[in-house]
Amino acid sequence: MRAGDFSVRLPAGRDGPLGRIAVLFNEIVGANQNMAQQLERIGKSVGEQGRTRQRVKFGISHRHLG
Repeated sequence: MRAGDFSVRLPAGRDGPLGRIAVLFNEIVGANQNMAQQLERIGKSVGEQGRTRQRVKFGISHRHLG
């Protein structure tokens, strides 16, 4: 993930703290992937079309784990 590989995920379905860590890690990877895609979209829009009023849309979910 550090190098920008957002396909990496931890196996889900485990109980206890390790399961919760895996779920949170996977959510973080997904949020980072979304952010990278949005920044790429904005960069292309500004670079190709000069649109400086584009906005980044971050759809971050806030799930509570029990």
